[in-house]
Amino acid sequence: MSEHDEIRLDGLPPATPPPPTGPGLPVRWCLLLAVLAVLAAAAGGGLLSYRRAQVRQVTEVRYRQSAADLTGCPQGDNCVPLAGPGEVLTLPAGLAGAGLVTDSSLLDASSSRTIRTVQLYRRGPVAFEVIAQCVAGAGPVADSESTSATAFSVVRPGHRPGCSVAVQGQAPAGVPLPVAALRELAADPDLQLAE
Repeated sequence: MSEHDEIRLDGLPPATPPPPTGPGLPVRWCLLLAVLAVLAAAAGGGLLSYRRAQVRQVTEVRYRQSAADLTGCPQGDNCVPLAGPGEVLTLPAGLAGAGLVTDSSLLDASSSRTIRTVQLYRRGPVAFEVIAQCVAGAGPVADSESTSATAFSVVRPGHRPGCSVAVQGQAPAGVPLPVAALRELAADPDLQLAE
């Protein structure tokens, strides 16, 4: 007889071991928890993909005058920010129907001159901002332009050093930007502030 042979007593089948007992989880609960973990991981991945699709590109036009502090106020002067309502611009035909969302200006308290105006417009999903600035004693501003699929920005120097107009626009992916109209707006001499 080998050690693996079965020994039967009285013709009875071999005894089956008793089912395990103790503080364990049944197999069905383990399977359920595994399925829930896979579903949670899939939902988390879906949310991450959705969030990545919602990321928007933001283009900021930043230019600093050498004679101005970070707020745009001439160094050594007192400036007072003023909230609109300001004068609504005459917009090119390509921007017709755009509404003024907000505007503000910065007043040099020592001379009572407006040294910067900022206006934000929206036409459907397209938003654009117009910034006119003129800081006495500041250096010349460089002419620049930047274009991407969803954003456009242009800075045009003014009649005098320290003066400029910046126009920036942005739209969601797939929505065309009215680049020609934004360029036309930036070139409008009436937007320039007097020094």
